[in-house]
Amino acid sequence: MSTKYFFVILSFLVLLVTGCNPDCNPIGFIEVPGNGFVQGQEILIKAEPPSSLEGKDVLFSARSTASSAGSVTVTAKESRYVPGVGLLVKVPEGIEGADVDLLIDDPDCGPITLGRPLTVGDEAFFTNNPDFIVPPNFNFVIPVSVPVFPPLIRNAWLHPTITDYCLWFRFVLDEDDNETITLCPATSRELNIGCESTNEFYHDNPVYGIIDKHNNYINFFVDRTSKNAGIEEFEGQFIDIADSNPTSDAVPCQGNWVPGRSYMMLLVSKQTGRQLIIYQQQTQADANGNGLALRTYEMEEQCRYAP
Repeated sequence: MSTKYFFVILSFLVLLVTGCNPDCNPIGFIEVPGNGFVQGQEILIKAEPPSSLEGKDVLFSARSTASSAGSVTVTAKESRYVPGVGLLVKVPEGIEGADVDLLIDDPDCGPITLGRPLTVGDEAFFTNNPDFIVPPNFNFVIPVSVPVFPPLIRNAWLHPTITDYCLWFRFVLDEDDNETITLCPATSRELNIGCESTNEFYHDNPVYGIIDKHNNYINFFVDRTSKNAGIEEFEGQFIDIADSNPTSDAVPCQGNWVPGRSYMMLLVSKQTGRQLIIYQQQTQADANGNGLALRTYEMEEQCRYAP
């Protein structure tokens, strides 16, 4: 059955059930931010009103393909309702593909579809995938607390679980050698700092844009055109580290790192809608009191203040 007829028939059934059941109060404006989800990853389902999602079961259905005899439907086993926000659901195991339908099982109205397919796979599917390059965030982050801002932002910011993923920030400096909000594209980089990682897309890519901690606004671009992977734009903010539901305190396998996480950014890709969280990683020098605020850096002339 074609996708077109699938949605026509599903919409007809929903209307039929709605018209025959006076208890049916249809859920409106269903939305799932982002795409490209890993099995076991938490996703957010939004609707109007959000409370209409409370207590609902969520089904994931992979459509038939040339290599698959029939569709596979799996009910999500883990979900939690967040008042005023929506339903957080973990993508179940056993479901994958580029045409996965998400359905909300409403006992009064019948199944309600998201209306667009999702891409779902295991972690191997997203390794060296040019469409989904940055590592996934398995816990969907909803900021609720007032963040603490770092005194300085420059140096390494790492993914909390895939610690080979690094964003290295350096800034244009003012006449007093203080950080401005503008990143220096000559020395800001997306890096792979792991020991055994084989990801070929996120190493030595220029980064440019702004990080404004005074207004808690972040907007920068990662240029991967040298790898034929285009430019990815991120927008976000600083968050309280507790809002990320941290589950790991891993440090990179190379370098003079020490466990310690005080500052975190929550970013969203404009291209995929996926969340990316990164934290500022301490080194042994930071822990010994020779920290970021006391260091000096050699900066290219084009990244110094020009009156």
